[in-house]
Amino acid sequence: MERNYAMPANLVQREKILTRPSFRIPPQRAERREDFTLPALFTDGCVLQAELAVRLWGRCAFDGGIAVRLRSDAGGEAKTFYGKTENHAFELFIEGQPCGGPYTLELISENGSCFCLKNVLFGEVFVLAGQSNMGWAFGQCYDGTSDRLLYRDLIASCENPDIREMMVLPVPSEVPVEELETCRPWRKITPETIREVSAVGYFFARRFYALRKAPVGLVSACMGGIPIAEWDVGGAWYNGQIHPIRRLTVRGVLWYQGEGDPVNYGARLAGLIGRWRAAFENPGLLWAAVQLPRYTDEKSYYESREEIKKAGTLTERFTYCVTLDTGLYPELAARGDMLNADGIHPYEKEPVGTRLADAVIGAFCDPNGLWTSPYAMKAVLEEDGRAAVTFANTGGGLILEGRAGFELAGPEGEFYDAIPELTAPDQIYLTCDRVADPVTVRYGYKNYSALADEPIVCCAQSVCVYNTRPDGAGEKAYPAEQFTMQIKRNT
Repeated sequence: MERNYAMPANLVQREKILTRPSFRIPPQRAERREDFTLPALFTDGCVLQAELAVRLWGRCAFDGGIAVRLRSDAGGEAKTFYGKTENHAFELFIEGQPCGGPYTLELISENGSCFCLKNVLFGEVFVLAGQSNMGWAFGQCYDGTSDRLLYRDLIASCENPDIREMMVLPVPSEVPVEELETCRPWRKITPETIREVSAVGYFFARRFYALRKAPVGLVSACMGGIPIAEWDVGGAWYNGQIHPIRRLTVRGVLWYQGEGDPVNYGARLAGLIGRWRAAFENPGLLWAAVQLPRYTDEKSYYESREEIKKAGTLTERFTYCVTLDTGLYPELAARGDMLNADGIHPYEKEPVGTRLADAVIGAFCDPNGLWTSPYAMKAVLEEDGRAAVTFANTGGGLILEGRAGFELAGPEGEFYDAIPELTAPDQIYLTCDRVADPVTVRYGYKNYSALADEPIVCCAQSVCVYNTRPDGAGEKAYPAEQFTMQIKRNT
């Protein structure tokens, strides 16, 4: 398969890859699995990070030289990498191969014991982190009732041996857990397994694989209702779920967290990212966040979305996706969904995972094309009293779906719904009879606009602006970002 593959160069730990023989590998070797103990991260069917220096570690019954021989199942010359076991513990680095596989990875001790991992892929490995909306499973995405799955038509055709996932079991710890001894092991996506897989993670991987033709490994390490402080280095949930995987070589982290906790969230998240990068010994660790969707608390969620944007100004190698047109109001929760009576878990996870993959590709793969949302550049008051908002990143031009989402405020600061009119591919004019002298424009704040079509059956009715694919004959692409902006006088 032709690989459409280009990710940022990351040379961390490459100097630790040793290919010069440090001992003579015994020609006659005995497979003795009991002589080796590996973290639960390394099993048959695992995905290792492509193109980077990949750390392997564990324990061996015998001190002395240790090697890893890597051989493609398609044939060709094997590659061998060397390390050393001291006090029965070893750590060595191998060269991450181009995306593909499968490979057989053979661990070899100097005394002739060996242990093989089979069906190993090299691909893009991402940690799924954050709260319950990241962990929300494919089989929990309902369509009106808990007896009917929203994505039921995808199950039969979902099988893909190049998309694999594993789960770190959600157990907190007061002290850092050094090694991951048990987990839900690596497995490929099949009709039998997909219901238990993170829906955001699956749709991210499906989109990434479709566009980049690279295997994807998902390491799920998330838990619902946990504040950001508990995920920081030293927190109980970091100790239990992240610390034991910190030595794993991964491309990045996919983050969905922050509900109900907006105060200074951007700075706190940026600090956490820096400390995770230090713990993973990977300053090039990519970070992609989901901007929160809609929910009942308009102010808190609006502020949280702004804080996600702020984090990107405080740290590098960071991106996010906009999900302003998704979400779930309590009255729209599926009948029989006992875990979601308050509606905090939106079922529409396909646009979330797809946009998250696009954000990663657009930010870090440097492709041409349109990968993210339009955003407001300026707002100007015209002579006729209308406010003109100009957008950037409009692709093939903006479109309006409905009229909801915009508000205008006068000097007193009270906002009222404003009627939008698309006057150019990148410009929208706004009018509001209740605001004679508009000084501020806001978009994406209110959940229930008086201009929304009735009845309210989805959160998308609360917003109206999208960009379009530049080569897609007006095909809708991404929802516009929220904003609050002062209106300038046109002089």
